[in-house]
Amino acid sequence: MCGICYWLVLRFNDDPYKSNDLHEALKHRGPDSQGRVVLTPSRRCCMEFLAGVLHLRGAHCTAQPIQNDRENTFLWNGEVFDGFAVDKDENDTKIIFENLNKCSNDDEILSTIAQIRGPWAFVFWQANVQKLWFGRDYFGRRSLLWHVSSNDESQFQFGLSSVADSIHNWNEVPASGVYCLSVAQTIKDQKLSLVAYCWHQEPDIPPPYCKSFLLDAIGELKIPQFTSAKIDYNERLKPPIRRLNREMPVELFLDETNAEKFASLLKASVRKRTENIALGKDLKPKLGVLFSGGIDSMVIAALAHKTFPEGEPIDLLNVAFEQKVPADQYAVPDRKTGLAGFEELSAAFPTRKWNFVQIDVTRAELQEMRETRIRRLVYPLCTVLDDSIGCALWFASRGTGTNGSDGLCPYQSSAKVLLAGMGADEQLAGYSRHRNAFKQGSWKSLVNEIENDVCRISFRNLGRDDRCISDHGKEARFPFLDEEVVDYLHSLPMWSKADLRLPRGQGEKRLLRNVATLLGLPGCSRLPKRAIQFGTRIAKLEGGQSEKGSDTCTRLKSV
Repeated sequence: MCGICYWLVLRFNDDPYKSNDLHEALKHRGPDSQGRVVLTPSRRCCMEFLAGVLHLRGAHCTAQPIQNDRENTFLWNGEVFDGFAVDKDENDTKIIFENLNKCSNDDEILSTIAQIRGPWAFVFWQANVQKLWFGRDYFGRRSLLWHVSSNDESQFQFGLSSVADSIHNWNEVPASGVYCLSVAQTIKDQKLSLVAYCWHQEPDIPPPYCKSFLLDAIGELKIPQFTSAKIDYNERLKPPIRRLNREMPVELFLDETNAEKFASLLKASVRKRTENIALGKDLKPKLGVLFSGGIDSMVIAALAHKTFPEGEPIDLLNVAFEQKVPADQYAVPDRKTGLAGFEELSAAFPTRKWNFVQIDVTRAELQEMRETRIRRLVYPLCTVLDDSIGCALWFASRGTGTNGSDGLCPYQSSAKVLLAGMGADEQLAGYSRHRNAFKQGSWKSLVNEIENDVCRISFRNLGRDDRCISDHGKEARFPFLDEEVVDYLHSLPMWSKADLRLPRGQGEKRLLRNVATLLGLPGCSRLPKRAIQFGTRIAKLEGGQSEKGSDTCTRLKSV
């Protein structure tokens, strides 16, 4: 996992970029190595590549930016779990860079990127043709922001970064495909020459982002007229998942025969995300789970036990925010279900050392950290919901709390890899809006709502989540968003995954509840869905009675 940044400056008179807070933010994401490369393709253009690396794979840390003798330059923030063979002692950054260097035309570059299975955001400078390639994976599991500005008529800047700084305006790069910036043409025309290669979709299924969204996103960058961006669309990238199955049931019943297959694929997904973690000789935890005790995190924890080496402890990171009632200051719903889940896991898998990490956040610390760190990570998102989820994830992934059910021993989690349940609710009808859609339009409306959720998960959730979690030099991995898992769930008719005729705690995520039962976790299989902002009670801590999740959050002041 890395923090990456690229700057293009036209008509420059000084260094292309100066921002100490961005350098520091990149270092937070990648504390093991920091690097900088400056290139000048012409007298009128300067480019800067910055990176901070968190070493998780390979025998040695691979410093970035990475270059070859032709001045091809590569920034990589991702994990290759499938698509390319990466041995346990190899680094996937080098593997992808070597394959890109073999490409002789645009089609080969696109084909190389499309083969990758796993989360990614990248920047690749192809020196011989002066083209810059960049983008995010199909689900947007890694953050990538872009910025375009003209300070005056003497200078123009284009930037890409994992995180925002306090100086410029940023927007998330839409996870619609792969982008190619012709730097040579940009220098010649003095405006962006950008091509977007979008994921191909079947005619009746909209792409994750419609073309108008892409144009709107560019427009929101407030590019001056002389730097207006023109985007051409070429649907030449095959998405890593099939279209959503729209089959409607002849008889309304739940097919429970798919639970074993789903469990097997989910276990394989967790294994991919745990088998490449460098263990070392010490017994400090290397793996953690963002843990509420709900069904998503319980299933992930159980599968981590089955795939992670025996003898290695696993941290269960459970966050709670200070409440006004002194007697029950941190007895929030997620703390209660977390403790119950910890006990259930300990009973089901007694050979594993589970560290239940109670992360208690005072109101004063929440306000301080939001002001100094979190609000910039949540940006460019800005709603009340973004604030609540971003703060909860930031404190949970920091891992500073106490260990044990009695909550007495100070503890700092050392786990660099964190498993999280993002993507389960979107695919398995876990949200209340899914139940509302089902009530209003039965199965067809539910399928449409699920489809929309999967399509917009990158710009509604995952970029923000990646920025908040990675700020501690940790990497989030999402087993429910493995391409094979998503593809399988898409192949199933909706009624075999959820039955919203049943009450809360039974109907939503019904297929996952069957998996929990197969794993010997009957307690969590009956728990209703509870969103993190309500389970941790951050929503009750500061929000007013009339405050809605979609409202612009006044606490997230402009960065």
